[in-house]
Amino acid sequence: MKSAKTEKAIRLAVSQAEQVMKNRAELKEIMAMLAKRKRGVRVRVCINQNDLMSLRGRAAKLGIKLDRLIPAILHRVAES
Repeated sequence: MKSAKTEKAIRLAVSQAEQVMKNRAELKEIMAMLAKRKRGVRVRVCINQNDLMSLRGRAAKLGIKLDRLIPAILHRVAES
């Protein structure tokens, strides 16, 4: 019984560690893109409220401002 709880705790810890590493890798990628890009042109975009809330949460999780995350995402899409 105890080993099942321990195993579950270990799996949860590994899952959380993987998520942190994924977020760090994504943050490094975004910061690298931001470092090499030049000042861009201003663009107004209308987006749905749910998407905005999702982007705000993602920016907060990565520890960067929303106005830096959105251009990085657009750049990633434009380059692919």
